[in-house]
Amino acid sequence: MMEQPPNEVLYLQGFAPLIQLWAGICLLFFYESLLDKSPFSSLCKEIRQLYQDFINQYNGLIPSTVISADEYVKDHWSSNFVPTIKCMASMCFFYSAFILAFIGIEGNNNYGGAYYCALQVMNTIVWLYLLGAIIFYKVKVFHGFISSIVMSVVLLIYFHFHFAINNTFVDFLCLGNVWDESEITIYTVFTCIGGILLICGRLLVSWLILQCQKWSVRSINQKFRIFADYNLGRIKRGELPQKEFKRIMDICNEKFSNNEIQAIDATVFSEAMKEEIAKEYRDFTTRWWLKLY
Repeated sequence: MMEQPPNEVLYLQGFAPLIQLWAGICLLFFYESLLDKSPFSSLCKEIRQLYQDFINQYNGLIPSTVISADEYVKDHWSSNFVPTIKCMASMCFFYSAFILAFIGIEGNNNYGGAYYCALQVMNTIVWLYLLGAIIFYKVKVFHGFISSIVMSVVLLIYFHFHFAINNTFVDFLCLGNVWDESEITIYTVFTCIGGILLICGRLLVSWLILQCQKWSVRSINQKFRIFADYNLGRIKRGELPQKEFKRIMDICNEKFSNNEIQAIDATVFSEAMKEEIAKEYRDFTTRWWLKLY
């Protein structure tokens, strides 16, 4: 019976060209002119423009105090997203450079498999940092290069002294589960481009938010067009869609009796529609998926 060959172990040396390529890609994110032409920039600007168009269209129906305090009319792209993306890209670049330096001495007996356990912990720390940056992108600590430089120095210090403190970090960050060298190699390779992967994920989230908000705007516009046609006499009260106008009719019934509604129909409906648009705007800016923006 033939003996089964042992499983081949994957080492970082075999992935050096790929890590070099990804480090180069990270450098591209340092150029603001390139970022401003990216799909991410277009989506963020389109989301903001959607709010501006909504405000302009229904100007006078929405309290100005609500608009001025609204977070979504601000330019988050240039003030928050760009510096955060640069910070994440610099973190991945510095970490990729460190891994390439490690690959250069990986064959040395002093830097054998024992150091892979330290890499597993470092990879986890980098991922936590990148996730914190993309989730809390408005926090100034994730803006600029200084944050990623400080984190890189902390990682280097940990790598140098990991023999003394590694058990604590493995138990806390890796839940006591130490992977084999092949698994840690794959984990490290993906960590080097973790920032770009998260940025692409954030791009998808922004696209989904834009589609949801466009759907909301279409619904509001349709309701307002029907209301305008009613005021112009193009459609009668009985022809109003009950589902869309149930709340407006409820507002009218709360404030006036049926006889009074007949007497001052246009005024009543105008006031009711004004309240409805203000409510729609509040809903428009507080829906749960906007927590992801």
